[in-house]
Amino acid sequence: VFTRLSPHAWDEYRIRVHYKPQTWFTFGVSADLLQASDTLSDVDHHEHNRTIGFTSSFFPKDWVALALGYDYNVFATHTNTCYVDSPLLSTTAVPDAVFCETSNAYLDDSFFVNHANSGFFNLRLKPVKRVTTTFGYTVTSNTASSTGTVPDIPIYGPLYPTPVGTTYGLNPYTPVGALSMNYHLPSVLLAIDVTQRWMFKAGWNYYDYNEKYAAGYVAPRDFSANVTTLSLRYSF
Repeated sequence: VFTRLSPHAWDEYRIRVHYKPQTWFTFGVSADLLQASDTLSDVDHHEHNRTIGFTSSFFPKDWVALALGYDYNVFATHTNTCYVDSPLLSTTAVPDAVFCETSNAYLDDSFFVNHANSGFFNLRLKPVKRVTTTFGYTVTSNTASSTGTVPDIPIYGPLYPTPVGTTYGLNPYTPVGALSMNYHLPSVLLAIDVTQRWMFKAGWNYYDYNEKYAAGYVAPRDFSANVTTLSLRYSF
């Protein structure tokens, strides 16, 4: 293996189906299923990564077309991990603790779980010959947690009982890697054929990112932004 956590066993299955019942309608389904493990007693690493989704497109008329899709992904892993206690606080006993290497390094199963749902649609309308409009929307909802099985491992400070979704065995002021968030991205595009060679485009996107809870001691990090793009294209 290349690293300590590289799996000894690796199984992956991929499925892809494409269906076109009509010339104006297509439908596709895909899946990618991965499972891996390293069963050595001092590693005990297990993981799986599973994705399934579909896409579909409709274009019954020249002036209208619709594309939409959805994906679901789940990633989970657990591994034996050593968490190092602050030497200044190592006198506090930790229930059910198992030491590894030194008296202030605790061995625990480290869990990471991530569920992601993502969907989109794009609607294209051409009301008149020289005007094309596109309306789109993409949304992603992510739920994740990173925990261990021993509830009170000291972490560079006082004993810190770990709720789901916070750092475990690490500095609680560090933002967690297991993010639970919602991300919205609506968009609008207008294209006008001014002449045979010149086209004017105007586009708008709104980026809206919201975390579902505080990351340890860090408040939820949210942001939003409006982005407008104007362009002029010449064809020759």
